[in-house]
Amino acid sequence: MSGDSAALLRVAASLPRQVRDAQATRPGPLLVSGPPSATRALVQGLTRDGGPGLVLELGSGGDSRALAGASALVHVVRGSLTPTDEALLRAADRRRVPLVCLLLGEAAPPARVLPYVRATDVIRASELDEAAIGAVARAVAGRAADLAWALAADLPVLAGPAARALVRRTAIRSALTVAFPREGPDLPVLASSQLGLVARLATASALEPARVQVPALAGVAGVALALRAIVRRAGAGPGLSGQALRSGAAFAGTAAIGGAMILWLERSGGRSRGRW
Repeated sequence: MSGDSAALLRVAASLPRQVRDAQATRPGPLLVSGPPSATRALVQGLTRDGGPGLVLELGSGGDSRALAGASALVHVVRGSLTPTDEALLRAADRRRVPLVCLLLGEAAPPARVLPYVRATDVIRASELDEAAIGAVARAVAGRAADLAWALAADLPVLAGPAARALVRRTAIRSALTVAFPREGPDLPVLASSQLGLVARLATASALEPARVQVPALAGVAGVALALRAIVRRAGAGPGLSGQALRSGAAFAGTAAIGGAMILWLERSGGRSRGRW
C-alpha cells in the first residue's frame, strides 16, 4: 500500500467523528432587528418550512445584550438611519457578530455608506418580497459561512446559499494550507478538511449519516489521489510556480468535492431535495 493510500485510510477513520461533531454543533440564533412590521415579515420569510426558534426578533429597543452568542444579525432600516440603529450596528461590530443590513424603500444613491457595515453586506430593496428575502439569505450565508450551514439544517431558505458559501470558504482554506511550506505531508490535512466539509453539508441536508459516508469517502479519496497524480506529473517543485500549482489543485479539488456533494444530496431525496 502506498504512503498516500495509507494516509487516506487513516483520515477516513475520522469521518464518523466529524459527522457526529457537525451534528452536535448548536449555532446561536439568527437575530432580526428594525421596524416591528418589517422584522416580523422577515422572520416569517426566513423560517418558512423551518424551525422558528432559530430566527428571533431583537425587539424595537435593540437591546445589545441579546447579541451575545448570536450567529448573525440582520438589521432592517426603513428611511433614514437613526441613532438607535447606529448604536446597535456599533454594538454588533464590537461583539464581532456577522452583520447584514437591509435597506427598505431606500431613496438615497446606491453609494450611500452605512457605519460598521461592509458595503457588500448592504441589501437594498423597495419592498420585503421573495427576492429581498433570498438576497438576505445569501448575504447571511456569505457573511457567516462558518455557522450558516448549521442553521440551514432547520432553515431551508439558507440551505443552498450556506452550502455554496461553505464550499467556497473551505476551498480557499485548502489553497492557503498548501500555499506555504509546512512540516509533514499536505494530503492528510487536505483530506481531513474535505471530509469536514462533507460532514457539514450532510448535516445541513439532514440526511442520515450512514447514507453519506460511503460516497463521501469515495469522492474525497478519488479526487485527492487524482490531483496528487496530476501535480506530481506536472513536476511541481518547491518554487513559487510549484506552490501556485499545488494551491490551485487544492482549491479545485475541494470545490469539486463540495459541488459534487451538493448535487448528490439534492438528488438523494429527503429534506435535501430542492433546497440547494
